[in-house]
Amino acid sequence: MSNSTTVLEIDRLSHVYPTRGRAVQVLNQISFEVAASSILAVRGESGSGKTTLLMACGAMQRPTSGVVKLNGQDLFALTARQRARYRANHIGYLFQTLELVPYLNLVDNLRMARGVTRLCAISWLEKLGLGERTSHKPEMLSHGQRQRAALARALAHEPALLIADEPTGNLDEKNSQLVFETMRAYADGGGAVLVATHESRVEEVADQVLEIKDGVLVSKGRETNESHRS
Repeated sequence: MSNSTTVLEIDRLSHVYPTRGRAVQVLNQISFEVAASSILAVRGESGSGKTTLLMACGAMQRPTSGVVKLNGQDLFALTARQRARYRANHIGYLFQTLELVPYLNLVDNLRMARGVTRLCAISWLEKLGLGERTSHKPEMLSHGQRQRAALARALAHEPALLIADEPTGNLDEKNSQLVFETMRAYADGGGAVLVATHESRVEEVADQVLEIKDGVLVSKGRETNESHRS
C-alpha cells in the first residue's frame, strides 16, 4: 500500500451464517486497508465471500466479529440511524443488481444521492456517455447503459469510498473499459475504491489485488504495476 491516508480499515473481519442447525463461516479473519487515491480489488469465484465482505465494508451487514473503520470511524459502533447517515454521506455503492428506481428518470435517480443537484447529475451522466439519456427511465436503456447510470449515481455525491460489486458483470469490452477507466479516474482524483470482481482485467487499473477463497484471503496478491498512471 502507499503512504496515502487510510480511508477504509478492515481488521479481523469474520462472518458466520446459521444454516439448518449448523454454522457456515463465509468470512474468516480478513484484514486489509484501502488508501485514498487507490483501487483495491478483491478477486474470487462466485460463493467465495466477496459480496458478504463488501456488504460489511459498506456498513450494510454487521459482521459476526471484527472492525470496519471509515476515515477512522468505527461504523458498527454507531447506531443504525447514525450508520445509515454516515454511509449516505461517505460511501457510494454499486450493487450487482444496480438498484435504479424504475419510475424515475436518470437525473432523478442520481439526485437521490445526498446533496446532488440537477446540474451535477447531468454532468456525471455526460461523463459516462449518457448525456442524451438524462430524461430516460431505466427500462429504456440497455444493460450497459443502466450499469453506467448506476455507477454515476454511486459517484455523484463524491464519496470518500466507492464500493463496486462485480461492476462489469455481463458487460461488453467497451462498456467494461469505460467503467474501469471511470473508477481509475475517480481514484486518481483522491477517492478510494474497493471493487470485487472475478475479472483479470482489473489488474490494469488496480493498485493492489487480493485473492479470496472460501472466505479467506489466500494471497495478499501483489502490487500491480503503475502503467495505468503513466
